[in-house]
Amino acid sequence: MPPKKMQTVKLNGEEVEFKEGTLRSMLRAPKDMKLTAPVLKKINKTEVGKEFEFNGRKIKMTPLMKKRITLGINLQKKKK
Repeated sequence: MPPKKMQTVKLNGEEVEFKEGTLRSMLRAPKDMKLTAPVLKKINKTEVGKEFEFNGRKIKMTPLMKKRITLGINLQKKKK
């Protein structure tokens, strides 16, 4: 698997760098599946250390996953 590409985006006047596709791989979501804001917001309500179900799998919420989900939600707000 080739290394992930780095992306840079400006949020609230601050440049944020992140690896493209890392949240999708953490959630083990297929490439053609849309990760919409309502889905991400529902997952984001899960506390760190607790499990949630996504796409038929049980996944444990980690601090890094929580940050990536929050970033995903904020990036989707920016596109509008």
